[in-house]
Amino acid sequence: MFQTTRINKLDLDSEAVITQISSRLARLGIHVVRSFDLQSACASYPDLVCPYHGNATCDCQTVILLIYDKENIPISVVVHSQKGQTEINLVDSPTHRPNPELVDSIHLALLSDDLYSTFLDELAGDS
Repeated sequence: MFQTTRINKLDLDSEAVITQISSRLARLGIHVVRSFDLQSACASYPDLVCPYHGNATCDCQTVILLIYDKENIPISVVVHSQKGQTEINLVDSPTHRPNPELVDSIHLALLSDDLYSTFLDELAGDS
């Protein structure tokens, strides 16, 4: 059985958060791969009804990121957003224990208080 542990919750959309996650971890030399994207998976089923909103138009997004250590053993991170809020969750499996150093790097990169302000600064620079 898999368990998830919330790393952070932000008042940002998922794409902004994923961009920050990827950028911060890349600066640490950690490789990030987007392995699942809910919006892309559902694109060919336009009549699907959202279990949260009860209609076909929704802003829900779930993305699974595979974050690789130097030995190319990934850790899964689930990024889920709806209504402008995004949760970042680390997946833990009893059959696959992640590298503790990689987990620490992920926590340091994603728990920092400046994740939100960094995004706002970059957004202001684009104006």
